[in-house]
Amino acid sequence: MIYIVKKGSIIFVGVKKQI
Repeated sequence: MIYIVKKGSIIFVGVKKQI
């Protein structure tokens, strides 16, 4: 899983990777 720390970017990346 790729986590990018950038004002909510981590959430978008996390959701796309999980789904």
